[in-house]
Amino acid sequence: MPTHHKRLGVHWGETGFSFVEVDHDAATISAFVPFTSLQTADEGGKASFDDPSFLDAIQKAVTNKGFSVLETYFSLPSKDVLIRWLVIPWMKTSEIQDVVAFEAKKYTPFPIDEMTYTYYPTTLVKGDARQIGILFVAIRKDVFQRYLNVLSQSGLNVVYSEPGATSLIRSLIFKKQIEPAQVTAILLASKDSGSLIITSKGHVKFIRDFKVQILSGLGAAPLSKDTDEVSRMKLFNEVRMSFEFFSRQHENEDVNKVIILSSGLNQSFWSGLSEDLGMRVDIVDPFHQLGLNNVTDMGEVAAFGVALAGSVPSVVDFNLSEGSSRQVSLKKDEVQERNRQLILPIAVGVICALLMFLVSWGGGELVTKVRNQYQEIAERSSASPDLTQEEAQRKTVEEQDKLAALKKLPLNSRMEPLVARFASLVPKGIWIENVQVEFEDKTPAVEGSAEPSDTPDGLPMSAYASVKTTVKMTFSGSAFSRDINETYVLVNVFVDTLHADSMMSSFFKNIKLSGVVAKDFMTTKKKVVAFSIVCEGK
Repeated sequence: MPTHHKRLGVHWGETGFSFVEVDHDAATISAFVPFTSLQTADEGGKASFDDPSFLDAIQKAVTNKGFSVLETYFSLPSKDVLIRWLVIPWMKTSEIQDVVAFEAKKYTPFPIDEMTYTYYPTTLVKGDARQIGILFVAIRKDVFQRYLNVLSQSGLNVVYSEPGATSLIRSLIFKKQIEPAQVTAILLASKDSGSLIITSKGHVKFIRDFKVQILSGLGAAPLSKDTDEVSRMKLFNEVRMSFEFFSRQHENEDVNKVIILSSGLNQSFWSGLSEDLGMRVDIVDPFHQLGLNNVTDMGEVAAFGVALAGSVPSVVDFNLSEGSSRQVSLKKDEVQERNRQLILPIAVGVICALLMFLVSWGGGELVTKVRNQYQEIAERSSASPDLTQEEAQRKTVEEQDKLAALKKLPLNSRMEPLVARFASLVPKGIWIENVQVEFEDKTPAVEGSAEPSDTPDGLPMSAYASVKTTVKMTFSGSAFSRDINETYVLVNVFVDTLHADSMMSSFFKNIKLSGVVAKDFMTTKKKVVAFSIVCEGK
């Protein structure tokens, strides 16, 4: 995992500011400044943006705690960030931006030009039709700027900004509390409210906040038995409703497990939730499990997560500080990581099968043709009793000239290292089932009239020294991952990798994908994507 220099992660939460300094992926200093300490805070801990004590509180926290860096990674409160899931028809990448801007108008309460937004596209499949799923993240420009103004006026240099839910997910994935490939629900519990976040493949798929009193679940003084039961049933009902809403938006995704994230937990409060939902439920104390010392607020877990931005390849980085209408792309290190995870038996099988083919082929049709001609010339260059001495001498010189030209032809194949290179680029989840190799021998056209020649094959002498062979290779195979939508992405990334590889591009003038189709794998109900990759030599 890549490391980085010191960073300051800041989360602006519902009840206060959270600060965590990170040095080479480890939290070193943390602090929490509650809004109740500010001049304009009300009984609920809320404070006004115009409160001048904001600046003073931040500056004191940075100075008193001894933070040594001002390069700030900012985690925004979820209440001000819009996260929407859109589905649009399949189209070229260059056309997506305008369509996203148009479609987003239906899902946002504010004009699109008043918002700073970014988005992440993924491939979806319904039957045999492809679509594009868009994870859309936005915040009002004026609200966003007010946050940034407070931090910058306090002396902090904000270089990165993202939704708080993303920061939280990155912390949990980094500490191995969440498997990135799984669909996981995170239940946040506070004294009078809750929030359910569902994550999959490194980004937030769903967020729902709700109001419900769960004091006894947080280790506070027990409520009456009846009140406690009512509180528990209300919470369980809110969780079930959240799952129902998620299922309507994401029909093909099932939640694998639930993580209850809260400190001071009374575990008996949560008994029965696993049975009620029919899935695994883990209760996690975030401060103990994440190894953060002297942490008092959940916001510090998010502050730790945002400071790790760019260090966790499996998490999609939505940087709102980079401006509006920007598409988030697969990171280079993520693509490289996919390519490093090879299926060794498949790669070795491809190499062995093709090398055996190359040995038996010995260089292709051209080599066979040259060897035959070589033998014929050697036979014809020997003396014959039917020829006069002059004719025999002239014939010998002529045939020996052609023999010398043939000896100069390169008979060693370039295919062996090329095939080995192809096999090394095959990523996990793809296997090659068939390889077809076609050769075409090309001889240069002779300008003007044909050269006089009385050679048996009728070719001019120049043709022997300049025969060129081009090759076309067609690799047919299949791809599989748990999500059929991601399978299409896997195939496309593989083809892009072949294009970008210097050895492949130096040998092939054209590498194209064809025949992409979803099909059942044998007699199972698993869907795989069959494809062909055609590589045309130069």
